[in-house]
Amino acid sequence: MTNSMSVNESLHSFARSVALLLAVALIGSLGVDRAAHAQDVTEEQFQELQQTFERARDAAQANNQDQAYDLLTEAHDMAVELGQQGARETIGDFLERLPRQWGNEALEAEDYEEATEHFEKGMEHAPNNAYMPYGKGLALFNLDRDEEAVEAMIESIEIAQEVGDGSQLATTEDRLHDHYIARASSLLAADSPTSEDANQALSFLDELTDHMDPTPDYYFYQASALFELGNYSEAISAAEQGLQIFDGSASDEARYHFIAAESHFELGNVNQACATYENAAFGDFQGRAEHMLEHECD
Repeated sequence: MTNSMSVNESLHSFARSVALLLAVALIGSLGVDRAAHAQDVTEEQFQELQQTFERARDAAQANNQDQAYDLLTEAHDMAVELGQQGARETIGDFLERLPRQWGNEALEAEDYEEATEHFEKGMEHAPNNAYMPYGKGLALFNLDRDEEAVEAMIESIEIAQEVGDGSQLATTEDRLHDHYIARASSLLAADSPTSEDANQALSFLDELTDHMDPTPDYYFYQASALFELGNYSEAISAAEQGLQIFDGSASDEARYHFIAAESHFELGNVNQACATYENAAFGDFQGRAEHMLEHECD
């Protein structure tokens, strides 16, 4: 597993913090948990806790991250047993921060199996942190384990909603949205998509709306799939719904107008089709729209 100077520096700082915390507890200062005195905690027990953490630090510095996790977990359990709230929270914080940091480093190194393991460790120690299943989902997508990745992303969304993490919720929804849109787009990108392709694209789009509200992209690809199936009136409706919530340039907007114009044309609504082609004559769709305006419209 990978290592970094920032992790080592954090662990050194953590060791100093634990040592100070334990010293305060031993001399009976304000930071002492009174419940700990009731348990007759000995100096030897405090020293064992500090030594266990120091072994975890040494394991991390030696690039033995699995051992570091195990020793930090052991130190955390000892802090709980000794009634040391401050030490428990501090060690727990590292058990949350290190999987995220090491997982991100593994993602950057494109070691997606290792990244998955780190984020699973983070999910174990920080079950209310929505980033952990999100990171796992990113790694799994890169391993082409899409079904598992989607499950992880959904878990991230549920946690983010539960704990009120709006920023992570938006990030996870964006990534899951992009997954479904990419799958639908790839199915419809062929020169002549089949009915099976179109229906599968609609299935992916339906899954998208199980987890979030429809987006402009959703409506465009829904309209495209419905067009390929010959459901022209429904395709027009989907394109119009996309236009209602679209906020972008005329060039980007043109695709909605073009699919609506094509649908009107197939339905025999030539005048409506031609008026709609006028709005589609921008950007990537300019050539095709102008061709229809020149050859099919007065």
